[in-house]
Amino acid sequence: MLSPAIYFLARGAGIQGIFPQLSRFDFTVYFSRTILLVLLILILPGLRWMGFKNWHDLGLEKNLNWKRDWFCGMSLGSILLGLTFAILFFVSPNIALDERFYFSRLFENLIAALLIAVIEELLFRGVLFGILRKQLNLAFALTALSVFFALIHFARPPQIGMAGENIFWYSGFFIITSLFEPCLHLGQILGSFTTLFLVSAVLCYCVFKTNSLFFSMGLHAGWVFIIKSFQSAVVWRIQPTLWLGKDLRSGVVPIILIALSGLLSYFIFNYFKKKEHAPRAI
Repeated sequence: MLSPAIYFLARGAGIQGIFPQLSRFDFTVYFSRTILLVLLILILPGLRWMGFKNWHDLGLEKNLNWKRDWFCGMSLGSILLGLTFAILFFVSPNIALDERFYFSRLFENLIAALLIAVIEELLFRGVLFGILRKQLNLAFALTALSVFFALIHFARPPQIGMAGENIFWYSGFFIITSLFEPCLHLGQILGSFTTLFLVSAVLCYCVFKTNSLFFSMGLHAGWVFIIKSFQSAVVWRIQPTLWLGKDLRSGVVPIILIALSGLLSYFIFNYFKKKEHAPRAI
């Protein structure tokens, strides 16, 4: 019931020219963002109710090197995916620059990537992973959360019948009833599940090694920024294959890139550890 009100307020602001970019998004976008906003508001009282007094109870510590971790994580995610997509762009004749692309979209993509990374890491790796680690050992907690994280990304709102004139106070309930229809398509699940599972597993590993969310937030933001920028900047005419699917998250290439991100994170953490324990010159 809250999402239609936010939708019409945002559209009104866009039509009046206050925030014109807001009028570009349909109702399903505002519905998903409203869900995340409500979850964020309920995080703290929910944790208190479950007996968690602070972030330390969830396995998170104060990170004095948060700027370093954020920068390294975002650099790793952005450079690794950016180089791969740049190679695809220059090598493949079926990928061309979209004439409608404008460079200000990069700033919009960056803001969206930062918001998505912060919100999802707080919810999944901060709260849920912390709760699971209190109840299960690390391997089971990581596996359970990664399965849930992968499956929840198949919950997609319907893309039809959501125009402005068809939005009513009950439209959010309609979306909820149709939310998991894509999960009925087994081929789609098999195509992307492994990649999404590895994404969560790598991010959980980063949180476990740093006892902090900053490296995982940076890594997550780097991935999202490059993917959104690539999708908005090029025209994609490649037929889905075993190596690369049509949504950039299915196929062998994304799996290799995520696994490589985890491997490089391992070496980065070892370097940080050696540097922190290295004797200082007098």
